[in-house]
Amino acid sequence: MAFTRTVRAVGATALTSALILAATPAASADQTRRDQWALETLQAESVWKISEGKGVTVAVIDTGVNPQHVDLKGNVLQGKDFVDGDSDASPSASDDDPTHGTGMASIIAGHGHGSGAADGVMGLAPEAKILPIRDNLDVDLSFADEIRYAVDHGASVVNVSAFTGKDDPADRAAVAYALKHDVLIVAGAGNQNKDPKIEYPAKYPGVLAVAGVGEDGTFWSGSNYGPEVLLTAPSTRIVSASWPGDRLRIGDGTSDATAFVSAAAALLRSKFPNLSAGQVANRLVKTAVLPDSAKGLSLP
Repeated sequence: MAFTRTVRAVGATALTSALILAATPAASADQTRRDQWALETLQAESVWKISEGKGVTVAVIDTGVNPQHVDLKGNVLQGKDFVDGDSDASPSASDDDPTHGTGMASIIAGHGHGSGAADGVMGLAPEAKILPIRDNLDVDLSFADEIRYAVDHGASVVNVSAFTGKDDPADRAAVAYALKHDVLIVAGAGNQNKDPKIEYPAKYPGVLAVAGVGEDGTFWSGSNYGPEVLLTAPSTRIVSASWPGDRLRIGDGTSDATAFVSAAAALLRSKFPNLSAGQVANRLVKTAVLPDSAKGLSLP
């Protein structure tokens, strides 16, 4: 079985219902910042007045993270490479998509650059730290070792922007291990445009499953969906950091949506450190709102 990587569901309302105005990008921002439409949709400028994710570590289980990217430098911790077995979790040209992990990390904790950090990629939780974990999924199709490493090395949120159709008992046990240690796992539903078809680990009980929407608020046509999905988030034309050097990438997928939800979870864990992982997930879901395209539907 193969694995793949590739709206107003979460925003300022998760922190306070009083902040309802969308922010306008600063006039001095460069084109990269102006292209980050999701930050406006998620009311980032408003939410940053309350929390920027300081003190929270988000593990990114992916293809490795470029720690020297200008928009990530200083926010990436030493991690683990489960392919080479060392502590350098940088990407490798041998991976199918070596830019992917850096992109997800920047959506979560990019801090921009330049005067007033007005240029480059800004993440939704720019003061969070990234624990980079280069996975070995192309060999074992398992997340178990990577999840346990994240839990044991200080992550309170684990971002899994990859999906497999394999139901692995070791993965189930690793998810249970994370929950036992009060660590929230956020995972993408998958990109096969299937219903009901939720990939693993998003399908496991206790994992916060995420689907995708486009800039117009409608469901992204490539996203899987089903009863396990608890939130949707921006998933189309998402600008993020890349590798090598200071390159940028533009992509579509529930991977990107997952990273936005992980960042929102980091904002909550920073502002409300006494909330459990389950309470964080519950707050995100219960403060989510329907996009204009879904008017007339009732919320849970």
